[in-house]
Amino acid sequence: MEIRKNLNMAANFSQVKPDKDSAFYYNKGILEYNSGQKDEAERDFIKATEVETDNSIAYFNRGTFYLNEKKFKFAIEDFQKAVRIKARFAEAHYNLACSYVHILSFREALYSLKKAINLEKNYAKRASSDPDFTNINRMKEFIEMTQYF
Repeated sequence: MEIRKNLNMAANFSQVKPDKDSAFYYNKGILEYNSGQKDEAERDFIKATEVETDNSIAYFNRGTFYLNEKKFKFAIEDFQKAVRIKARFAEAHYNLACSYVHILSFREALYSLKKAINLEKNYAKRASSDPDFTNINRMKEFIEMTQYF
């Protein structure tokens, strides 16, 4: 199924103008990432943010790549850019919280998690079972944010 999805994405590449469409580079990056070509994928995720510097999704996608690659400081920068562009981007706030936990910035993590939960309540339940929050899931503030969901 994943191969078919990747082939469909590749077929659509000829229909876009790469110099104006960050999705082209993001989708190309996904194909490369799934093929184990992480350096090439990173270059395309970077290009996506260069093509559309005000696209919160482009920064979110690159941030997610960095989070998955355990490049947490880069992930934080990108998630911060995403929420600066689109303040009500709950998933970006959530991933920002995850990234902060990994660099042991627990107060910032709680702050970002609270923003995500205030925007979308389902993030409270997700956080309560997310292994990214193991380091803070016994903190009073975390328990108070997640206990009712």
